[in-house]
Amino acid sequence: MTNVHISDYDCITCFGDGDGVLWKSLLAKECGFKQIRRFETKNYVNCVAACVAELDTIPHGQRFTALLEKLCRRNLCTDANTVLLTATTKDNIELHERYVRTSKRDSCNFSACSMADFLVKRLDIKCSAHNVNAACASASTAILWAAEMIENGEADEV
Repeated sequence: MTNVHISDYDCITCFGDGDGVLWKSLLAKECGFKQIRRFETKNYVNCVAACVAELDTIPHGQRFTALLEKLCRRNLCTDANTVLLTATTKDNIELHERYVRTSKRDSCNFSACSMADFLVKRLDIKCSAHNVNAACASASTAILWAAEMIENGEADEV
């Protein structure tokens, strides 16, 4: 069995940026669910969500890129030979929603790989990239997949 060493990670949540803020909020049993302000919810069963509040002021269709740019401001530990695995529960959900809600079915990029594709270009990674969308198990699944890739000799760094 390969030893797994996680050299870098980050999170941006409804509580704020970074694992410290997330951990403190979880220990304090804070609730991150708030009234949705980004779109009309009158026909929905639920009108609350755990949104990143600072994205509310960013126009629809640009929030996902803004979120990824915010993440890229950190000095992430990558090099050109890194295989990139990203993990999310929703990826670029706002573009999915726009596609479903409008008759204007434009050719916007809303594939499940759009986060990984964006980061490969932004971080200048030359190897492959994949996004894991497995609900709450996304991050754990990505870590397991990365360990298997290293153990099987498919990659030196993931």
